[in-house]
Amino acid sequence: MVFGSVAALAATVALSGCREKVRAEGAPLQTVAKFGEVGVNPGQFTYPRALTNDGQSLWVIDKSARVQRLDPGTGESSALWTMPDWAMGKPCGVSIGPDGLLYIPDTHYFRVMVYRRDAGIRKPPELVASFGSLGEGPGQFMYLTDVAFLPTPDGKGIERMYVGEYGGNDRISVFDGAYRFLFSFGVNGEADDESKIHFSRPQSIEVDADRRLLVVTDACHHRVGVFDVDGRLVRWIGRPGSGAGEFAYPYGVALLGDGTAMVTEFGNHRVSHVDYETGTILGTYGRPGRGPGELTNPWAVTVLDGKVFVLDSGNDRVQAFAAPKPIRREAGVRAADGSGRGGPR
Repeated sequence: MVFGSVAALAATVALSGCREKVRAEGAPLQTVAKFGEVGVNPGQFTYPRALTNDGQSLWVIDKSARVQRLDPGTGESSALWTMPDWAMGKPCGVSIGPDGLLYIPDTHYFRVMVYRRDAGIRKPPELVASFGSLGEGPGQFMYLTDVAFLPTPDGKGIERMYVGEYGGNDRISVFDGAYRFLFSFGVNGEADDESKIHFSRPQSIEVDADRRLLVVTDACHHRVGVFDVDGRLVRWIGRPGSGAGEFAYPYGVALLGDGTAMVTEFGNHRVSHVDYETGTILGTYGRPGRGPGELTNPWAVTVLDGKVFVLDSGNDRVQAFAAPKPIRREAGVRAADGSGRGGPR
């Protein structure tokens, strides 16, 4: 496709989106931390959409293109800067690599920005690298959503890097630690077409290095995908809706280390606990609203020190609750595909 056609498609998709209003009732979160409010000062947000942690601090990016490092207990900001380009749009993802660097999929500028974490208030960090360009070819991007990593055996380097995108490509591209393109998997298409792996906005990606699995939120198909590290489908989880076993725009995902994950549902205003080894949904947390423990369009989620931190985007805040207890697996547990293996180990 020529550049002009790609740009036209990009503009069309940016305007169309994939959001609908879906209501789901439940109990409020039993919060152990809550901070943030609307505003542009340190510790405030303007519709935050990206969240991760570096083992000590939270990192948040909002729709004013501001990146902040926050204390997970108090919400106090120790770093704040604005992305260098933002007029065409703002990032909707952020990740910390096993190399300790900050990776920002610069959604509307079709590139991944790689920074050191040596930032301060109004002091941008050092830019280490930037890769990607607009297009549909190998190593090119439309609208980037997330970056995830398969670490090297020592846990300090990158064996593979997975970058999600939407806007026509709707795929996951795989790179090595030197940002060289290896392969991609997935195409845009309908969820019920099983001839290929079809995505509609793969919004968030997490890598379970122990099980050699990827967990992907296929947001506009209202499901979660589980793949091996080579992009082969293991199973799909969920269907559209607000009831048991259903999702409405699952956007964020965070792994708990026991074969389960927390998934934020933008449309259902809640967080679901998903067993991606067996393909079951174990429970839901939160309900719609603006009061304590209530959520409005939660976008992202991360787990730190036994707490689940939820980016309560529509309420311009972060809320945290205690992570579910690790599940114990019995020998011979049946997987959703009937194999009895409960997922690769």
